[in-house]
Amino acid sequence: MVGSTHALISLRLLISFAVLILSRILFIIFNNRLLGSDLPFGDFIWMIVAGLRYDFSALMMINGLWVFVASLPFSFRNKPIYRFMTDWLYFVPNIAAFTVNMIDIAYFPFTLRRTTGDVFNYLTRNDAMSLSLIPDFIINYWYIVLLWLAIGWISIRLVLLIRVDNKLTFSNRHVFLLWNAPVWLLWTGLVIIGIRGGFQLKPVSVVNAATVAPAQQIPGVLNTPFVMMKTLKNNRLQNKNYMPANEAVKLFNPDQQVMNDTISGTYRDYNLMVILLESFSLEHTAAGGEKSFTPFLDSLARHSLYFRAHANGKRSIEAIPAVVASLPTWMDYDFISSPYAANQINSLPSLLKPLGYTSMFFHGGNNGTMSFNAFCNLAGFDSYYGRDEYHNDDDFDGKWGIWDERFYDYTARVLQSTPQPFFATFFSLSSHHPYKIPDQYEGRFPDGKIPIQKAIAYGDFALRTFFEKTASMDWYKKTIFVITADHTSEGASPYFQTRAGQYDIPLLLFCPEGLPPTDTAVTVQQTDIMPTLLYLLGYKGKFTAFGSNIYDSTANRFAMNYAEGNYQFFSGNTLLRFANDQTNAYYNLSDDRMQEKNRVKAMSTKAFEDEQLMKSVIQQYNDRMNLNQLVPK
Repeated sequence: MVGSTHALISLRLLISFAVLILSRILFIIFNNRLLGSDLPFGDFIWMIVAGLRYDFSALMMINGLWVFVASLPFSFRNKPIYRFMTDWLYFVPNIAAFTVNMIDIAYFPFTLRRTTGDVFNYLTRNDAMSLSLIPDFIINYWYIVLLWLAIGWISIRLVLLIRVDNKLTFSNRHVFLLWNAPVWLLWTGLVIIGIRGGFQLKPVSVVNAATVAPAQQIPGVLNTPFVMMKTLKNNRLQNKNYMPANEAVKLFNPDQQVMNDTISGTYRDYNLMVILLESFSLEHTAAGGEKSFTPFLDSLARHSLYFRAHANGKRSIEAIPAVVASLPTWMDYDFISSPYAANQINSLPSLLKPLGYTSMFFHGGNNGTMSFNAFCNLAGFDSYYGRDEYHNDDDFDGKWGIWDERFYDYTARVLQSTPQPFFATFFSLSSHHPYKIPDQYEGRFPDGKIPIQKAIAYGDFALRTFFEKTASMDWYKKTIFVITADHTSEGASPYFQTRAGQYDIPLLLFCPEGLPPTDTAVTVQQTDIMPTLLYLLGYKGKFTAFGSNIYDSTANRFAMNYAEGNYQFFSGNTLLRFANDQTNAYYNLSDDRMQEKNRVKAMSTKAFEDEQLMKSVIQQYNDRMNLNQLVPK
């Protein structure tokens, strides 16, 4: 017997919390080899400790409704019939949560991720097949079933032992309300805070686990009820069957290997540095606009391989996976917040680490901005440098983070003290809205048609200071620089306001010692960066990429982006638009830059070839996302 309903709620939650923790411990024990070779005891303990946040969040999501109705500050809550009904709100969700946690102990080796919310769609579509698998599951994993029965029976028995002593409750309903209302509000607040995972700006999500554990151990930190509920509203990609799988691979194969020729490996052990410039549309440069706001970038372009490239997305969080992991966002939600955030991926940091490369990500913004740090952990970066690491808020711009010029200087100092070879990514921020520039430069940079262009000019100036400072450093000459934009800004001129122009960005490959020439008029996208750098380094292993090495003249060159159910597919001077499994527009940009002459009704042979190539890419992208096949088999 307990003295009050609130004590009953507390004890029941404690039992449920203990069961969640115990099921995590069992998950780690049974899958320890998949969570890390020779899993250290310290990592084992850390996964349990770090997972408490996700267990508590799941606990509140599972029990929130029950806590709310069971603690209502009205005397009818003590009626036997009311308690009987509310008991169902406790037992059913908690048993279900414990069950899926136990199922994943056995299922995890096949998927290498926690089960997501799309399992309900799968069960709906494959009801008969799913039921037929239950006997096999029970036989093959009898020990899991026994553990499920034992732990379930013990926990239920403990819960049933907890009963409220009605003799200790208030008989006067007004006193009852006065006493219980504040406690009910406290319970409600605890549920809300628990579901959000704390007091932070955004509710905790699946990808946040990447900030506390390496990619391989993320499933050990998460729990299945949490993952399922967080991904329940996210629609997974639909598998496409445009063509047989072997035909799709002939047109484009995401599993790649560096071709062996006279160029491959010439730059072995060179440092790599990717510089992502916030909102640096091609329009703001000499190559794209009526007026250039990037004099330094223009001057550097004359000594670089310079491409009029295409962004794969329109948001910063879509650019980072595309550039460092050749993983575009061709779906309605970015990878980091999608149901696929727990998928295994390969990236430049993870692929280069066995070759002795140290990887670093620099972004002067507030740590946690757009989950950059979470993705960096997922991608395998060794270090993340943000505003917190800068340790000097005198250089804070008052909005986003540290001024570009100052953070470039900080980055240069860090790189100078970093052993070679290294892979560094720098993400600028000062050309982000509200487009402020430091007070000491007021009046120095030209105004443009739109406010961002003055901030672009400051960003270009800051980039110049970085190159001037690093040119004398010992690592500079043996470094390949990649400079591009994360995405475009709003357009100032008509073409850059079109759907095609809204993805046009500059892309420079620069090395002080020079790079071999190649055709810079070909179609290039952000996902081509990783395969190209691996080619120059002479990488020997296999990797998965949704782009191609720009030196490979045999590759089917294309660029693709996606928004609101519509694909745009660029190939040479043509643009194909595709939605609802059919091509709805086809343009020849060489004589129709503004996309005013839709030639879909008179599609050429090239148009049909483009459509087949695009279908091949979409089909394989969707399949690999759903099957967790973003690394080579």
